[in-house]
Amino acid sequence: MGFLSSDNRVCDLSENPVLVAVVFIPEKLIMLEVKACVCQSFRGLLIGAAVVCIQGLFPQGIEARDLSWKLKNVSRQPIEKGLDQVQFTSRKNDTQVRLALACFRAPDFELIVIDNGRDLSRPRYASLARALMDQGCVAGMNGSFFSREEGKPKGLVVADGKLINSFDPHALLDACLVVREGKLSLVPIDTFRLDEKVTQLLQSNPWLVHKGVAASPEGERRSLRTFVATDGESGWILGHARHCTLRELAGILASEDFQKIHPVQDAINLDGGSSSGLWIRGVGSSPLYWKESTTVLNFIGIRRIPELK
Repeated sequence: MGFLSSDNRVCDLSENPVLVAVVFIPEKLIMLEVKACVCQSFRGLLIGAAVVCIQGLFPQGIEARDLSWKLKNVSRQPIEKGLDQVQFTSRKNDTQVRLALACFRAPDFELIVIDNGRDLSRPRYASLARALMDQGCVAGMNGSFFSREEGKPKGLVVADGKLINSFDPHALLDACLVVREGKLSLVPIDTFRLDEKVTQLLQSNPWLVHKGVAASPEGERRSLRTFVATDGESGWILGHARHCTLRELAGILASEDFQKIHPVQDAINLDGGSSSGLWIRGVGSSPLYWKESTTVLNFIGIRRIPELK
């Protein structure tokens, strides 16, 4: 006995017991795939168990249980107008992840990409903190993925209008952090267009949250992470998470508790591991500095727009 599967393949029921039904709901076409466990019984089939999976009714993303992160020990400190430093621990079951955030309003600050040169044995800046202070930034972190051996970034980088490396629309780096005509945005690679209006850019991956839905990035390795997130309007985050998987980080950013601190519409991952670093200027005290443990190829920083100083 055969039938057409949801991807138009002819399937033999004896080898792949999947029943496919199409249900019409106003303005919505929903494909139901009923996976059945088939038992032998005389001359027929006995369905012992069935699981109904509705595709198309809900956006693809991680499951609800992966969003059940609770925030503890939340500390929020205003640094200056439009910029807050936030620290907290996110917990789910026995897993805890420590995070630090620089939450800022895009209309008050400009984001810049800081190139650290091609020869990392003789970098332009010895550390993230030194680069940010030299450029007059109030907060910032490490930037894109890069090849240490070749001394060049993976994917396109634009620093103050200067193109570094080339843009590959088919690369695995499927997201772009872009400043175009002074406006900051996160853009999917398949809709991005490079022109002279782009003054700052990092190409990176993967998406952690896209259009308000938590993504489901692969990988089970826990590591240091850095990310950029936005509420889709004027609110932005430069963030550092200590020792989590990409999937866990996506779940934290999309969790109900995190939305109370800062809504997240879109978020992308930047280079992690030993490259991860976050620096936020202090107020009458030492800055917050989760220091990187290796020299990196570029940084991103935010500084107050000159006319607003």
